[in-house]
Amino acid sequence: MAKLSSGIRERKDGRYEKRFTYEGKRYSVFGESVKEVNAREFEKKKELEAGIYKDNSNITLDEYFREWIARKSGKVKSNTIGTYTNLYSLRISPIIGKTKVKKLERRQVLEVQENLKKDLENISVNYCIDLLSSILNGAVNDEIITKNPAKGVEKLKTDRKKASKTYHRALTIEEQKAFIEALEGEYYREFVLFLLCTGTRHGEAGALTWGDIDKKNNVIHITKTLTRNEKGQYIVGDTPKTKAGARDIPINESVKKVLKQQKEKMGLLGIIPLESARVFVPSYGKIVCDASVNDAIKRASEKAGIDYITAHAMRDTFATRFLEKTGDMQTLKTILGHESITMTMDLYAHVLPNTKQEKMDLLAIDF
Repeated sequence: MAKLSSGIRERKDGRYEKRFTYEGKRYSVFGESVKEVNAREFEKKKELEAGIYKDNSNITLDEYFREWIARKSGKVKSNTIGTYTNLYSLRISPIIGKTKVKKLERRQVLEVQENLKKDLENISVNYCIDLLSSILNGAVNDEIITKNPAKGVEKLKTDRKKASKTYHRALTIEEQKAFIEALEGEYYREFVLFLLCTGTRHGEAGALTWGDIDKKNNVIHITKTLTRNEKGQYIVGDTPKTKAGARDIPINESVKKVLKQQKEKMGLLGIIPLESARVFVPSYGKIVCDASVNDAIKRASEKAGIDYITAHAMRDTFATRFLEKTGDMQTLKTILGHESITMTMDLYAHVLPNTKQEKMDLLAIDF
Protein backbone atom coordinates (compact mmCIF):
# COMPACT_ATOMS: atom_id res chain seq x y z
CA MET A 1 0.00 0.00 0.00
CA ALA A 2 1.32 3.48 -0.97
CA LYS A 3 2.30 5.81 1.85
CA LEU A 4 -0.44 8.31 2.66
CA SER A 5 0.16 12.06 2.59
CA SER A 6 0.72 13.92 5.84
CA GLY A 7 -2.47 14.40 7.84
CA ILE A 8 -4.37 11.60 6.08
CA ARG A 9 -5.18 8.26 7.66
CA GLU A 10 -7.30 5.28 6.68
CA ARG A 11 -10.02 4.48 9.22
CA LYS A 12 -11.21 1.04 10.27
CA ASP A 13 -14.46 1.56 8.32
CA GLY A 14 -12.46 1.91 5.08
CA ARG A 15 -12.92 5.65 4.74
CA TYR A 16 -10.17 8.26 4.85
CA GLU A 17 -9.77 11.11 7.32
CA LYS A 18 -7.68 14.24 6.89
CA ARG A 19 -6.87 16.52 9.78
CA PHE A 20 -5.73 20.10 9.35
CA THR A 21 -5.36 23.27 11.40
CA TYR A 22 -6.93 26.62 10.58
CA GLU A 23 -6.31 29.70 12.73
CA GLY A 24 -5.22 27.54 15.65
CA LYS A 25 -8.20 25.15 15.54
CA ARG A 26 -8.10 21.55 14.37
CA TYR A 27 -10.60 20.21 11.82
CA SER A 28 -11.26 16.85 10.22
CA VAL A 29 -12.82 15.95 6.88
CA PHE A 30 -13.82 12.49 5.67
CA GLY A 31 -14.15 10.76 2.32
CA GLU A 32 -14.15 7.51 0.42
CA SER A 33 -10.77 8.24 -1.20
CA VAL A 34 -7.67 10.39 -0.73
CA LYS A 35 -8.82 12.54 -3.64
CA GLU A 36 -12.17 13.13 -1.94
CA VAL A 37 -10.72 14.15 1.44
CA ASN A 38 -8.33 16.58 -0.29
CA ALA A 39 -11.30 18.09 -2.12
CA ARG A 40 -13.28 18.33 1.13
CA GLU A 41 -10.33 20.00 2.86
CA PHE A 42 -10.18 22.60 0.08
CA GLU A 43 -13.94 23.19 0.30
CA LYS A 44 -13.90 23.45 4.09
CA LYS A 45 -11.05 26.00 4.03
CA LYS A 46 -13.02 28.11 1.56
CA GLU A 47 -16.00 28.03 3.93
CA LEU A 48 -13.80 28.99 6.87
CA GLU A 49 -12.32 31.91 4.92
CA ALA A 50 -15.83 33.06 3.96
CA GLY A 51 -16.95 32.82 7.57
CA ILE A 52 -19.72 30.38 6.66
CA TYR A 53 -18.62 27.38 8.68
CA LYS A 54 -19.15 27.36 12.43
CA ASP A 55 -18.06 25.05 15.22
CA ASN A 56 -19.99 21.80 14.72
CA SER A 57 -20.96 21.58 18.35
CA ASN A 58 -22.78 24.92 18.32
CA ILE A 59 -23.92 25.42 14.74
CA THR A 60 -27.64 26.17 14.48
CA LEU A 61 -29.91 25.02 11.69
CA ASP A 62 -30.06 28.59 10.33
CA GLU A 63 -26.26 28.76 10.24
CA TYR A 64 -25.96 25.36 8.62
CA PHE A 65 -28.62 26.20 6.03
CA ARG A 66 -26.52 29.16 4.87
CA GLU A 67 -23.59 26.80 4.40
CA TRP A 68 -25.77 24.18 2.67
CA ILE A 69 -27.41 26.63 0.24
CA ALA A 70 -24.05 28.25 -0.58
CA ARG A 71 -22.84 24.87 -1.86
CA LYS A 72 -25.84 24.70 -4.21
CA SER A 73 -24.67 27.74 -6.14
CA GLY A 74 -23.60 26.68 -9.62
CA LYS A 75 -25.05 23.19 -9.15
CA VAL A 76 -28.75 24.01 -9.41
CA LYS A 77 -30.64 26.78 -11.19
CA SER A 78 -30.88 30.16 -9.47
CA ASN A 79 -34.67 29.95 -9.24
CA THR A 80 -34.30 26.65 -7.33
CA ILE A 81 -31.96 28.35 -4.85
CA GLY A 82 -34.52 31.14 -4.51
CA THR A 83 -37.32 28.63 -3.92
CA TYR A 84 -35.32 26.73 -1.28
CA THR A 85 -34.30 29.95 0.48
CA ASN A 86 -37.82 31.38 0.58
CA LEU A 87 -39.35 28.10 1.72
CA TYR A 88 -36.78 27.62 4.46
CA SER A 89 -36.98 31.25 5.65
CA LEU A 90 -40.78 31.37 5.72
CA ARG A 91 -41.69 27.86 6.87
CA ILE A 92 -38.84 26.10 8.65
CA SER A 93 -36.60 28.76 10.18
CA PRO A 94 -39.29 30.40 12.37
CA ILE A 95 -39.95 27.06 14.07
CA ILE A 96 -36.53 25.43 14.57
CA GLY A 97 -33.99 27.73 12.89
CA LYS A 98 -32.29 28.68 16.17
CA THR A 99 -31.99 25.07 17.33
CA LYS A 100 -28.52 23.53 17.31
CA VAL A 101 -28.28 20.87 14.60
CA LYS A 102 -26.80 18.41 17.11
CA LYS A 103 -29.84 18.87 19.36
CA LEU A 104 -32.47 18.23 16.69
CA GLU A 105 -34.67 15.21 17.31
CA ARG A 106 -37.44 13.44 15.42
CA ARG A 107 -40.11 14.93 17.67
CA GLN A 108 -39.04 18.44 16.61
CA VAL A 109 -39.41 17.48 12.95
CA LEU A 110 -42.90 16.23 13.77
CA GLU A 111 -43.54 19.56 15.50
CA VAL A 112 -42.61 21.37 12.29
CA GLN A 113 -44.97 19.11 10.38
CA GLU A 114 -47.85 19.82 12.77
CA ASN A 115 -47.26 23.57 12.68
CA LEU A 116 -47.18 23.68 8.89
CA LYS A 117 -50.46 21.74 8.67
CA LYS A 118 -52.25 24.75 10.14
CA ASP A 119 -51.57 26.93 7.08
CA LEU A 120 -50.60 24.63 4.19
CA GLU A 121 -52.05 21.77 2.18
CA ASN A 122 -50.56 18.37 2.96
CA ILE A 123 -48.65 18.24 -0.31
CA SER A 124 -46.91 21.53 0.55
CA VAL A 125 -46.12 20.31 4.07
CA ASN A 126 -44.51 17.19 2.59
CA TYR A 127 -42.38 19.37 0.31
CA CYS A 128 -41.15 21.39 3.30
CA ILE A 129 -40.22 18.24 5.24
CA ASP A 130 -38.43 16.88 2.17
CA LEU A 131 -36.37 20.08 2.05
CA LEU A 132 -35.56 19.81 5.76
CA SER A 133 -34.52 16.19 5.27
CA SER A 134 -32.18 17.17 2.40
CA ILE A 135 -30.55 19.82 4.58
CA LEU A 136 -30.05 17.34 7.41
CA ASN A 137 -28.63 14.75 5.01
CA GLY A 138 -25.96 17.33 4.31
CA ALA A 139 -25.30 17.63 8.03
CA VAL A 140 -24.85 13.85 8.21
CA ASN A 141 -22.36 13.94 5.33
CA ASP A 142 -20.48 16.74 7.09
CA GLU A 143 -20.21 14.62 10.26
CA ILE A 144 -22.21 17.13 12.29
CA ILE A 145 -24.81 14.51 13.18
CA THR A 146 -24.75 10.75 12.78
CA LYS A 147 -28.44 10.31 11.90
CA ASN A 148 -30.99 12.38 10.01
CA PRO A 149 -33.93 12.97 12.42
CA ALA A 150 -36.25 13.74 9.48
CA LYS A 151 -35.60 10.40 7.81
CA GLY A 152 -38.53 8.05 8.18
CA VAL A 153 -41.06 10.73 9.12
CA GLU A 154 -44.26 9.63 7.41
CA LYS A 155 -45.61 11.83 4.67
CA LEU A 156 -49.07 13.27 5.12
CA LYS A 157 -51.78 11.80 2.94
CA THR A 158 -52.57 13.97 -0.06
CA ASP A 159 -56.21 13.38 -0.81
CA ARG A 160 -56.21 15.47 -3.96
CA LYS A 161 -58.57 15.27 -6.88
CA LYS A 162 -57.20 14.13 -10.20
CA ALA A 163 -55.29 16.86 -11.99
CA SER A 164 -57.75 16.67 -14.89
CA LYS A 165 -60.48 17.91 -12.53
CA THR A 166 -58.54 20.75 -10.89
CA TYR A 167 -55.60 22.76 -12.24
CA HIS A 168 -55.34 20.56 -15.34
CA ARG A 169 -58.91 21.35 -16.32
CA ALA A 170 -59.44 22.18 -19.97
CA LEU A 171 -62.18 24.47 -21.19
CA THR A 172 -65.07 22.86 -23.03
CA ILE A 173 -65.61 23.98 -26.61
CA GLU A 174 -68.51 26.21 -25.49
CA GLU A 175 -66.41 27.72 -22.67
CA GLN A 176 -63.51 28.24 -25.05
CA LYS A 177 -65.67 30.26 -27.46
CA ALA A 178 -67.12 32.40 -24.68
CA PHE A 179 -63.68 32.93 -23.14
CA ILE A 180 -62.10 34.06 -26.43
CA GLU A 181 -64.92 36.58 -26.94
CA ALA A 182 -64.47 37.86 -23.39
CA LEU A 183 -60.74 38.48 -24.00
CA GLU A 184 -61.58 41.29 -26.41
CA GLY A 185 -60.10 44.54 -25.14
CA GLU A 186 -57.61 42.90 -22.77
CA TYR A 187 -54.01 44.06 -23.18
CA TYR A 188 -52.73 40.48 -22.90
CA ARG A 189 -55.32 39.06 -25.35
CA GLU A 190 -52.70 38.02 -27.94
CA PHE A 191 -50.45 36.48 -25.30
CA VAL A 192 -53.29 34.33 -23.93
CA LEU A 193 -54.43 33.32 -27.44
CA PHE A 194 -50.86 32.33 -28.28
CA LEU A 195 -50.80 30.00 -25.25
CA LEU A 196 -54.12 28.55 -26.36
CA CYS A 197 -52.95 28.01 -29.96
CA THR A 198 -49.53 26.52 -29.18
CA GLY A 199 -49.73 24.82 -25.76
CA THR A 200 -46.59 26.67 -24.68
CA ARG A 201 -45.92 27.46 -21.03
CA HIS A 202 -46.17 31.04 -19.82
CA GLY A 203 -42.39 31.27 -19.37
CA GLU A 204 -41.67 29.91 -22.87
CA ALA A 205 -44.02 32.39 -24.55
CA GLY A 206 -42.72 35.27 -22.43
CA ALA A 207 -39.11 34.55 -23.42
CA LEU A 208 -39.76 34.37 -27.19
CA THR A 209 -38.09 36.84 -29.54
CA TRP A 210 -39.08 37.51 -33.13
CA GLY A 211 -35.89 35.70 -34.12
CA ASP A 212 -37.44 32.51 -32.71
CA ILE A 213 -40.28 32.72 -35.25
CA ASP A 214 -38.84 30.73 -38.18
CA LYS A 215 -41.01 31.60 -41.20
CA LYS A 216 -38.74 29.71 -43.59
CA ASN A 217 -39.30 26.38 -41.82
CA ASN A 218 -42.72 27.37 -40.47
CA VAL A 219 -41.86 26.60 -36.84
CA ILE A 220 -41.33 28.38 -33.54
CA HIS A 221 -38.03 27.58 -31.83
CA ILE A 222 -38.47 27.10 -28.07
CA THR A 223 -34.95 27.52 -26.67
CA LYS A 224 -35.38 29.43 -23.41
CA THR A 225 -37.87 30.29 -20.70
CA LEU A 226 -38.57 32.90 -18.06
CA THR A 227 -37.29 31.97 -14.64
CA ARG A 228 -36.63 33.66 -11.33
CA ASN A 229 -33.24 34.51 -9.86
CA GLU A 230 -32.23 34.03 -6.24
CA LYS A 231 -34.02 37.29 -5.34
CA GLY A 232 -37.27 36.11 -6.93
CA GLN A 233 -36.98 38.51 -9.89
CA TYR A 234 -37.96 37.39 -13.40
CA ILE A 235 -35.09 36.81 -15.81
CA VAL A 236 -34.73 34.98 -19.13
CA GLY A 237 -33.05 31.62 -18.57
CA ASP A 238 -30.64 30.12 -21.07
CA THR A 239 -32.51 26.83 -21.27
CA PRO A 240 -36.14 25.63 -21.16
CA LYS A 241 -37.69 23.97 -18.10
CA THR A 242 -36.44 20.50 -19.16
CA LYS A 243 -34.22 19.01 -21.88
CA ALA A 244 -37.34 17.96 -23.77
CA GLY A 245 -38.51 21.59 -23.50
CA ALA A 246 -36.11 22.61 -26.28
CA ARG A 247 -38.29 21.94 -29.32
CA ASP A 248 -39.86 23.30 -32.48
CA ILE A 249 -43.60 23.94 -32.63
CA PRO A 250 -45.23 24.00 -36.09
CA ILE A 251 -47.02 27.20 -37.08
CA ASN A 252 -50.63 26.82 -38.27
CA GLU A 253 -53.03 29.49 -39.51
CA SER A 254 -54.26 30.31 -35.99
CA VAL A 255 -50.72 30.92 -34.78
CA LYS A 256 -49.95 33.07 -37.84
CA LYS A 257 -53.04 35.16 -37.14
CA VAL A 258 -52.23 35.84 -33.49
CA LEU A 259 -48.58 36.68 -34.30
CA LYS A 260 -49.75 39.11 -36.99
CA GLN A 261 -52.09 40.77 -34.52
CA GLN A 262 -49.31 41.00 -31.92
CA LYS A 263 -46.95 42.61 -34.44
CA GLU A 264 -49.64 45.15 -35.33
CA LYS A 265 -50.14 45.90 -31.61
CA MET A 266 -46.41 46.50 -31.18
CA GLY A 267 -46.54 48.94 -34.07
CA LEU A 268 -49.37 50.84 -32.39
CA LEU A 269 -47.26 50.94 -29.22
CA GLY A 270 -44.36 52.38 -31.20
CA ILE A 271 -42.20 49.28 -30.73
CA ILE A 272 -40.20 47.99 -33.69
CA PRO A 273 -40.32 44.15 -33.74
CA LEU A 274 -36.60 43.51 -34.31
CA GLU A 275 -35.20 39.96 -34.36
CA SER A 276 -33.90 40.39 -30.81
CA ALA A 277 -37.08 42.04 -29.50
CA ARG A 278 -39.53 40.11 -27.33
CA VAL A 279 -42.64 38.93 -29.16
CA PHE A 280 -44.77 39.82 -26.15
CA VAL A 281 -44.10 43.02 -24.24
CA PRO A 282 -45.63 43.89 -20.85
CA SER A 283 -47.86 46.85 -20.12
CA TYR A 284 -45.06 47.96 -17.78
CA GLY A 285 -41.61 46.61 -16.90
CA LYS A 286 -39.41 44.47 -19.12
CA ILE A 287 -40.91 40.97 -18.89
CA VAL A 288 -44.50 39.71 -19.05
CA CYS A 289 -45.45 38.81 -15.47
CA ASP A 290 -47.62 35.73 -14.85
CA ALA A 291 -49.68 37.64 -12.28
CA SER A 292 -50.68 40.25 -14.87
CA VAL A 293 -51.64 37.58 -17.41
CA ASN A 294 -53.64 35.65 -14.82
CA ASP A 295 -55.46 38.85 -13.84
CA ALA A 296 -56.53 39.28 -17.47
CA ILE A 297 -57.62 35.64 -17.62
CA LYS A 298 -59.58 36.04 -14.40
CA ARG A 299 -61.46 39.07 -15.75
CA ALA A 300 -62.25 37.29 -19.03
CA SER A 301 -63.36 34.07 -17.32
CA GLU A 302 -65.67 35.97 -14.97
CA LYS A 303 -67.11 37.86 -17.92
CA ALA A 304 -67.66 34.55 -19.75
CA GLY A 305 -69.22 32.93 -16.68
CA ILE A 306 -66.43 30.39 -16.26
CA ASP A 307 -65.03 29.11 -12.96
CA TYR A 308 -61.62 30.48 -11.98
CA ILE A 309 -58.75 29.34 -14.23
CA THR A 310 -55.11 30.34 -14.76
CA ALA A 311 -52.78 30.50 -17.75
CA HIS A 312 -52.13 26.76 -17.40
CA ALA A 313 -55.71 26.10 -18.50
CA MET A 314 -54.70 27.37 -21.96
CA ARG A 315 -52.06 24.63 -22.24
CA ASP A 316 -54.55 22.03 -21.02
CA THR A 317 -57.21 23.23 -23.44
CA PHE A 318 -54.74 23.07 -26.35
CA ALA A 319 -53.79 19.50 -25.39
CA THR A 320 -57.42 18.46 -25.09
CA ARG A 321 -58.45 19.91 -28.46
CA PHE A 322 -55.37 18.30 -30.06
CA LEU A 323 -56.26 14.85 -28.74
CA GLU A 324 -59.93 15.24 -29.60
CA LYS A 325 -58.96 15.96 -33.21
CA THR A 326 -56.03 13.55 -33.63
CA GLY A 327 -55.78 11.08 -30.74
CA ASP A 328 -52.00 11.29 -31.30
CA MET A 329 -50.46 11.19 -27.81
CA GLN A 330 -46.86 10.80 -29.03
CA THR A 331 -46.95 13.95 -31.18
CA LEU A 332 -48.64 15.86 -28.37
CA LYS A 333 -45.82 14.83 -26.02
CA THR A 334 -43.30 16.40 -28.40
CA ILE A 335 -45.26 19.61 -28.92
CA LEU A 336 -45.78 20.11 -25.17
CA GLY A 337 -42.12 19.37 -24.39
CA HIS A 338 -42.81 16.53 -21.95
CA GLU A 339 -39.89 14.28 -21.08
CA SER A 340 -41.91 11.07 -21.26
CA ILE A 341 -45.08 9.75 -22.83
CA THR A 342 -46.06 8.60 -19.33
CA MET A 343 -46.31 12.20 -18.17
CA THR A 344 -48.54 13.09 -21.11
CA MET A 345 -50.70 10.01 -20.55
CA ASP A 346 -51.08 10.78 -16.84
CA LEU A 347 -52.31 14.28 -17.59
CA TYR A 348 -54.43 13.82 -20.68
CA ALA A 349 -55.42 10.18 -21.15
CA HIS A 350 -58.87 11.10 -19.82
CA VAL A 351 -59.53 12.85 -23.14
CA LEU A 352 -59.19 9.68 -25.21
CA PRO A 353 -62.16 7.52 -24.09
CA ASN A 354 -64.46 9.55 -26.37
CA THR A 355 -62.74 7.95 -29.36
CA LYS A 356 -62.98 4.32 -28.18
CA GLN A 357 -66.12 3.49 -30.13
CA GLU A 358 -64.69 5.00 -33.31
CA LYS A 359 -61.46 3.00 -32.96
CA MET A 360 -63.31 -0.22 -32.24
CA ASP A 361 -65.47 0.28 -35.33
CA LEU A 362 -62.30 0.54 -37.42
CA LEU A 363 -61.21 -2.87 -36.10
CA ALA A 364 -64.44 -4.69 -36.99
CA ILE A 365 -63.69 -8.18 -38.38
CA ASP A 366 -65.73 -9.75 -41.20
CA PHE A 367 -66.73 -13.40 -40.66
